[in-house]
Amino acid sequence: MIRRTVHTFPVTDKAAIKNKLLLWTRRFRAVCVLDNNDFRYPGRFEPAFEMAVAVEAVDSLSAFAGVAFEALDQARLARPDWWFGGLGYDLKNEVEYLTSANTDGLEFPDLRFFSPRFLWLLKGWKVELHMLEDETEDPSELWRQVRTTDPRPEGQVVAPKAISWESRLDRETYLERFDRIQKHIRQGDIYEMNFCREYYAEDAEIDPWLAFQAIQKRTQAPFSAFWRWEEEYLLCASPERYLRKEGQRVISQPIKGTAARSSDEPEDLRLKEALRNSRKERGENVMIVDLVRNDLSRVAARDSVHVDELYGIYSFETVHQMISTVRADLAQGKTWSDLLRATFPMGSMTGAPKVRAMQIIEEMEESRRGWYSGGLGYIDPQGQGDFNVVIRSLIYRADRRYLSLQVGGALTILSDGAEEWNETELKARALLEAVRQSNPSHETAE
Repeated sequence: MIRRTVHTFPVTDKAAIKNKLLLWTRRFRAVCVLDNNDFRYPGRFEPAFEMAVAVEAVDSLSAFAGVAFEALDQARLARPDWWFGGLGYDLKNEVEYLTSANTDGLEFPDLRFFSPRFLWLLKGWKVELHMLEDETEDPSELWRQVRTTDPRPEGQVVAPKAISWESRLDRETYLERFDRIQKHIRQGDIYEMNFCREYYAEDAEIDPWLAFQAIQKRTQAPFSAFWRWEEEYLLCASPERYLRKEGQRVISQPIKGTAARSSDEPEDLRLKEALRNSRKERGENVMIVDLVRNDLSRVAARDSVHVDELYGIYSFETVHQMISTVRADLAQGKTWSDLLRATFPMGSMTGAPKVRAMQIIEEMEESRRGWYSGGLGYIDPQGQGDFNVVIRSLIYRADRRYLSLQVGGALTILSDGAEEWNETELKARALLEAVRQSNPSHETAE
């Protein structure tokens, strides 16, 4: 195991330190920030930390579908240390006999991970700095750099160009594709399918750090993340956990069911209860729970798969969500690659039956999903880890000036096309507004 020294510093203002840690990362070309915004699920695992900030790669892994999952196992065996990274949706092509040929303006690798030189962990009212044992940098000097980081450096230029958003699927085409998907459902090809569309902007200039600050302020999502690798950026406001592993125990928390929040308290409560009692949303949720149970059973110890919570309703800054929790004990001898191959892509972003749903997704959608509807997270030296579902995310390729925001929802026999279109707009709203806040010259979406 790679040896690290741990240096602890007291914190009196968590919000300020979190902001400074984020902006301190500007100087690095490899960055992963994970922030749960101090959200806790009742009765679940205690979070390993509130915020992790990993910077500068001492080792890295980049792979495309083929042997990517096994490559991750091999990298961890060669370097038993912290690894941070992302899994792209198109790793489906490694798990099943599938292809991806839709438009891809980003072209990220299907899998990218790095082991950091410096790792900051915010735990309660202290910050830990995990440094390699042979590191020559002075930890107190690094902490001084963080504490003196200017929250808005003088001369920092906000993006000068207006951003003009377009949608790969216009409303008319979306509704036509919706009808075709409904035909598949009526014929029994599938029971549920996640259908997505892409907002995109070309020749787009943003400041990813300022945009992420605006996203955080607006959403306070429990699986927020900021990723940078050279010119690749991911700004994520995900409310959804894909997988968490602690010892042999694994949990997955699929989300199916969304309702907007209201500033009027009685109306907000009415919307929450309507979501709780919605036959359509419950139907979507339980189908994905069954799929997740089936996926986990492929690598779980016998009789260890259980549903801890069904139809749980949780409220976030902008939406209410229906979330269920499935747990299992990983069978002895099973590795991270076994777990990922059995469960990826996650059921909430595919459908049921999963393989047929993914085939129809490829046919109906216009954009390659890439890292959208994949997962971002970490694996620690003991093999424990946590990954989100990459939704509610801006993905940016700075060298191409290409900015992407994909949104979607689950379709069942009870779905209404116009309502589903409106739900995609609801899900995009917070992120579009965050871009507007970080770039005053931003234009409205088309």
